[in-house]
Amino acid sequence: MDDPTDPFDTDDTGVTGDTDTTGDANDAGTVLTRRELDTGRDVPETQLVEVVAELEESGMTELSPIYGCIDDMIADLFSSPPPAEAEAQLEFTYQGYRIHVRQNGVATFRRASE
Repeated sequence: MDDPTDPFDTDDTGVTGDTDTTGDANDAGTVLTRRELDTGRDVPETQLVEVVAELEESGMTELSPIYGCIDDMIADLFSSPPPAEAEAQLEFTYQGYRIHVRQNGVATFRRASE
């Protein structure tokens, strides 16, 4: 069962692109969506921008560049990851969303608190 306080908790079916309905989508802390990123993609950060653009119902070019927030940290996490038992993860805020990314490619998106 999903734990709304754990940004990386997944249900028995694994990671989905479905919106979590555990709370109001406008509330900070509510998981809006979970995605499994393609960790082999040349520029994996682009996938994060795609999800935020979808959540904002806007085009990717209407959003500020993500590189100012995280540079190449996502690519580094995927291209030269630490051992799996390290369970490395990144957490940052971009365009009003708190984004959590695990080294296995699972990403969760929540509204950032004001």
